[in-house]
Amino acid sequence: ADEGPAEDSVMVVLHNPDFVNTLLDFAIPVAELRGRRLVAMTVVEVPQQLPIHEGMRFAHHKETLLRAAQQYGREHGVQIDTDLVIAHRVEEGIFTAANRHRADVMLMAWKGYSNTRERIFGETADNVIRYAPCDLMMLKIEGRDFRTCLFPTAGGPNAQLAADLLNALAKTFNLSVTTGYVVP
Repeated sequence: ADEGPAEDSVMVVLHNPDFVNTLLDFAIPVAELRGRRLVAMTVVEVPQQLPIHEGMRFAHHKETLLRAAQQYGREHGVQIDTDLVIAHRVEEGIFTAANRHRADVMLMAWKGYSNTRERIFGETADNVIRYAPCDLMMLKIEGRDFRTCLFPTAGGPNAQLAADLLNALAKTFNLSVTTGYVVP
């Protein structure tokens, strides 16, 4: 049986072609910081009532995302492995890839709103946040001009991780970072 890659990875979840380059811009310094290989992945979602192999008919729609990631890697001198997963639910495909590639950290874009009242980020994003098998960076992307960053923190178990990742990103993007703590 194939046990998968022997080394951990930083995994980028690709869905929107407009965000491929921006997500990779963030993922490259994170991979360098962690000393991990970089994997770009995407999911072909197949309706529950269809057999999973039906996803092969639609794979070509998502392969363009992976080709764009590989091209970006070539242009920036970075090796980017790719993976296309076919699943009945997007989050199941994401978890499959995260486990297969031993993801140490995962990066995803978020559209910035939810269409569902019961969800904070949306059904898929909420499930990924809740059950991710690794560290997760959820990025709301509204352009390409990264000059300032607000880092609100109240301490806690994720504060050091966020600070370490932000430090790497601040150097890459030459960000001005403001840290805030709200006192009740």
